[in-house]
Amino acid sequence: MGCSQSRKENNNIYTQIVKSISPLPDETPVFRSINAPELVSRFRDSPEIDNLQAAYLKFFKAYAKEPMHGTRLRNADGTFGDYVWKTYDQVKQICLKVGSGILSLDLAPPVKGEKEGEEYRFIAIYAKNREEWVQTDIAGCLYGLTAIALYDTLGHEAMVHVFDQTLLSTVFCSGENIDKLLKGAESGEYKTLRNIVSFDQIKEEQINRAKAKNIRIIQWAELIAEGEKKIHDLPKVTGDTIYTFMYTSGTTALPKAVMITHSNLIAGIAGYSEAPITEVQGLGPGDYHLSYLPLAHSFERMFSQFLYYKGVAIGFISGDVTRLTQDLAALRPTVFICVPRILNRFHDSIKANLEKLEPGFKKDLVNKAIATKIENLKTEGTYTHALYDRIVFGKMREIIGGRVKFILSGGAPLASDIGAFLKIAFSTPIVEGYGLTETCACGLAQNTIDTNSGRVGGPAPCIEVKLIDVPEMNYTTKDKAEDGTPIPRGELCIRGPTVFKGYYKNPKETAEVFDQDGWFHTGDIARINPDGSFSIIDRKKNIYKLAQGEYIAPEKIENVYNSSKYVSEAFVYGDSLQTFLVGILVPDKEALERLAQQLDIPGTFEELCNNDQIKEAILADLVRAGKEAGFQGFEHVKKIYLEPKSFILSGLCTPSLKLKRAPAKQHYQDIIKKLYA
Repeated sequence: MGCSQSRKENNNIYTQIVKSISPLPDETPVFRSINAPELVSRFRDSPEIDNLQAAYLKFFKAYAKEPMHGTRLRNADGTFGDYVWKTYDQVKQICLKVGSGILSLDLAPPVKGEKEGEEYRFIAIYAKNREEWVQTDIAGCLYGLTAIALYDTLGHEAMVHVFDQTLLSTVFCSGENIDKLLKGAESGEYKTLRNIVSFDQIKEEQINRAKAKNIRIIQWAELIAEGEKKIHDLPKVTGDTIYTFMYTSGTTALPKAVMITHSNLIAGIAGYSEAPITEVQGLGPGDYHLSYLPLAHSFERMFSQFLYYKGVAIGFISGDVTRLTQDLAALRPTVFICVPRILNRFHDSIKANLEKLEPGFKKDLVNKAIATKIENLKTEGTYTHALYDRIVFGKMREIIGGRVKFILSGGAPLASDIGAFLKIAFSTPIVEGYGLTETCACGLAQNTIDTNSGRVGGPAPCIEVKLIDVPEMNYTTKDKAEDGTPIPRGELCIRGPTVFKGYYKNPKETAEVFDQDGWFHTGDIARINPDGSFSIIDRKKNIYKLAQGEYIAPEKIENVYNSSKYVSEAFVYGDSLQTFLVGILVPDKEALERLAQQLDIPGTFEELCNNDQIKEAILADLVRAGKEAGFQGFEHVKKIYLEPKSFILSGLCTPSLKLKRAPAKQHYQDIIKKLYA
């Protein structure tokens, strides 16, 4: 396919048009990365590799003596020590033994697929991030098994759906999840469960319960010992082999099984390796990454495999995300990936500490340092300052370990002001990106020379994109700014070698997201900026229609409200029979308590959340934020409820920390009724 010139006079640093494809009247041209006139699908240094089996064998050989997996061991007093490392070669030996143990114990029996002659050998992984999770996954890659990644927080109904759909017989899990599996088996709902491989110590009571249901429980060490008796030959694996089923997190209905092939992942790794992130190109042995975002989510899993391609060492979180800062301090990573919710918390914490500074020289110095670096970021595109980084921002940078080269943020838009502040606070680029499970977390990525926030860059070298009109939401590819500058808007469509095969046993849903030309319709609304970058601005399906006929995009509103210092999490709802919006907000505890002090209002956090004066003050701040963002009158919430408990702790967020709208509506239905009363 022929493409246009790589750079244009409008300072486009991201995209080039595929000239050989003529766009329809209701869509943009097809765009590719400015660095990739032809789509990338293989490693440039090893174009013969089309599967993860061959890829991992390459990684193990190239970096044999380098550290690969690190774990903090728990001390007798409950504290955690330093990271203890296994080399690439040591991990290889473990994976060969795990895979051989699976075959020797017949833990992955053949299961007929949805098509004639189609056959799978399934294993499932059900645990928080740990080295055994990845080692099980790699063993599956080496031996041609299909790994089913189960979110650690997956609900019971969804788990039943997975067992029924795949006839799953073997689950690798952490000790804390054994009881959940046994309970499902005892209720008769996990009908096909036959084997549990535990990464942790097994209790005698669990063994007895398992025996009663004819379920075999195997200790991780036992499986390795069994595999050590006979290392099986590796089978032939091709690019078309299904590597994994990744179940969507289920923000609405039951999760769908996204079928990802080996070649999908190879293309994704290759795409990452040629992304316009300067710091990515220089990664290699000596670099470190902390794995804490769920491995059952495509972002963490895909990025980790790219890091193995580079020979990077990965340390795993020592527990849950509440220990994140301690693990960051222990590992001191050079690479940090995250979602905006994590960055928002860092921002709020730093801002809260700055507000505690007493008026005087120190506070004036800090304010001067912040203002100077923000201005330099805008005018010169620089993140560092020789003096201020040493005397002001060093402690802030230590929050993420002190030596991070770049931060990659995805999963949701990052507020521009928060992004700009953290770039200068951490003295490092924050690169925003966009991807989906269905695209192996590959999609759009920002260039490090682009210091703007609130955008997700241009297409990765492994995909091509276009926008199509969404007239019912007033988004068209012919839209213009007030000054006449074209700002095409519409649904983002993606095509390329990273795009998934389809949803398992769900031809209806598969047909709904693919058109006849092979374009995957993401359901996300994007805008193309003058420099060729894209911004994700809305969600096609997440819209409310108020009684007077206005369409409301709640995610856009929530993103603005989340920028308020008083708001940690936001859920905006609009009833089609009502004329206004309501909001359920989780306040920032420290900010709320400071507000209460200013207003001379006593009480516990819970009591403050119920205080009408507090609500009025926060609502006023939301109105301010909305006006600054250009909200129309009907886009402002009119009534709010302050929820002291995090949506995350209430199980109302996906593992990638996106709000589950349908469950949230059900959970708060009584409160919503009161707000509308």
